[in-house]
Amino acid sequence: MNNSDEKIGFNDPNQHNEEQINLVEPGYWDFPAVFSSPHSGQIYSDSFLTQTILDPVDLRRSEDFCVDELFEHVSELGAPLLAAHFPRAYCDVNRAANELDTGMFEGSLPLSQGHQSARVHAGLGVIPSRINEDLNIYSGKVPSKEAVQRLEQCYHPYHKALKKLLYHGQILFDPLLLIDCHSMPGHLGDKGQRFYLADIVLGSRFKTSCPVHILDFVAQKFREHGLTVSYDEPYAGGYITQTYSLPARGTYTLQIELNRNLYMLPGRLEKNSNFTSLQSSIRQIMTELKACLISTQSLKQAAE
Repeated sequence: MNNSDEKIGFNDPNQHNEEQINLVEPGYWDFPAVFSSPHSGQIYSDSFLTQTILDPVDLRRSEDFCVDELFEHVSELGAPLLAAHFPRAYCDVNRAANELDTGMFEGSLPLSQGHQSARVHAGLGVIPSRINEDLNIYSGKVPSKEAVQRLEQCYHPYHKALKKLLYHGQILFDPLLLIDCHSMPGHLGDKGQRFYLADIVLGSRFKTSCPVHILDFVAQKFREHGLTVSYDEPYAGGYITQTYSLPARGTYTLQIELNRNLYMLPGRLEKNSNFTSLQSSIRQIMTELKACLISTQSLKQAAE
């Protein structure tokens, strides 16, 4: 494979707003994957905190706490990791840009905006109005210019960077795997009800965005570390997983959801004693996945 050890240039301030997104590039890109952590942002601007009626603890309940840290080693393994600095409650890049609830804004939005999906109706569009069904972020309407600004400063830079990574990755690798990294609520629900979730949920749009042999490989490796795994239930993969899957071009997508009970103290934004162990397990699994993906590279790529 004709892999270049040159940086791709995302950390040039002319390329994106470094305050909003972060890319950790490998010294040498030889892991046929791109990693994305769109919901782990922890920088809550003063202006946002003055707009919301929620206290910081409630506001952070939708955050994929430290998921970028759990996967931070992938750059050492030879793959780039893109992560948002801004929080999901501020702008959710795992949505389409037009998934905007026009009713939550004061003033008109561009005509291209305002797609009324089920997520928008639930208050979970690209500019969320709720943390969950009973936690409103705002007391009233938000100025429409706020939506435009967040899309310009957060949403579009994130997807521009992700598209550029995939473009370069498609030149280097066939196949290329985009792994979208997330966390999900633990077994104890927000209102105290009990429900069961696997330790790991692998989302592949019901086995359409990722080959079954890769899914099964990843699932088996997690199980070898004593973790339970389910496919697509209740998380089959969001906008990023659905949009960037291009099997005809050899580009596949996989969403990995980690149960927060594995690495967080219940009901608190703190790591538990298992955090380092889980991080180590993920590193080992990703190391083995790298070998698996390299072994499946096309003969054309191997010849280069």
